[in-house]
Amino acid sequence: MIEKVAEIKKRSSSTMSPYFDLLYLESCELAPPLNLIVELGVGWSSHVLNLVAIERKCKFIGVDKNMEEIKGQKKIDQLSDCHLIEADDILVGMKFKEVSRNLGIKPKINILLIDTSHLYSCTKLEIDFWFPYLEKKAKIFFHDTNLKKQLKYKDGSFDEKGWDNERGVIRAIEEFFHKNMDEEIEFKTTISDEKNILWTIQHFPWSAGFTILGKNC
Repeated sequence: MIEKVAEIKKRSSSTMSPYFDLLYLESCELAPPLNLIVELGVGWSSHVLNLVAIERKCKFIGVDKNMEEIKGQKKIDQLSDCHLIEADDILVGMKFKEVSRNLGIKPKINILLIDTSHLYSCTKLEIDFWFPYLEKKAKIFFHDTNLKKQLKYKDGSFDEKGWDNERGVIRAIEEFFHKNMDEEIEFKTTISDEKNILWTIQHFPWSAGFTILGKNC
């Protein structure tokens, strides 16, 4: 399957494409059984998550309010055995029990990818409405956690594909954990109680930034 991920990276112009291998490998690390993958904001990354869903025999839902535009750009051609919903993801999150029941799916999310407006207000609402559906052990992927006008890549190169979202995504994550984070450096940290590690937080600053939350509670 990793060869197929490499093929997807070649086709993609997404600023997330440097992280497609990591998205695939981290998703596959979750212990079975898996029930559901949800992607908020579909695109080339949908192909990577679709591979995971096929390999791990779980359901995959993609939500995007611009689905027809994305289909027209042929970013999600050849996706199979998945549910694509054209709607505002926050509105879907507000009624997800009903949506999942209509699809015949348990509203228990193992993998959640958030790549939508990249704004603080939107990300905060996505956390509020979607996190309650996470399984006790889950992984959450956030794109654009180091979004600047000028993007820096791990090889030292730069481009002007970004824009300044005023730390919107990483700020919402900071608020959720009540913890300041430096999105311009690579780091890994944990959130614990007296006995257990409750969350792991792993952040990569390259391109527009990519942050992985591991939920263990």
